[in-house]
Amino acid sequence: MSELNVDNLRNAIDLYKRQQYEEALPIFYQFAREGYVVAGFYIGMCTMHGWGCPKEVGRGADMIMKVAQEGYPPAQRVVGSLLERGINELGVKANMDLAKQWYKAAADQGDDEAKKRLKELSSI
Repeated sequence: MSELNVDNLRNAIDLYKRQQYEEALPIFYQFAREGYVVAGFYIGMCTMHGWGCPKEVGRGADMIMKVAQEGYPPAQRVVGSLLERGINELGVKANMDLAKQWYKAAADQGDDEAKKRLKELSSI
């Protein structure tokens, strides 16, 4: 890829959605080096789950947390989900209060999945 443009990033996201992680990751890495937060999110997801790369739960979760702290709603929602369940591999226990805070951060920015999960949790 000779230049970074939004179409290349969209292509990488499409590859990710089609579970073609090994093809998507090099593109995401190029964008991440240029500071594209969204690329870091997808790299973190792949790394955490071992999709197209070696599975490194801690490293992937750290990457997603960093992106969440930068304000990217899907990452904030994923952090909420991780905290809701806990991360056994890392010894992180579930923390519903923190999970709700992250879901709310994502929901406040329009993340529909986070809004739905907050509503579900409020009815429990």
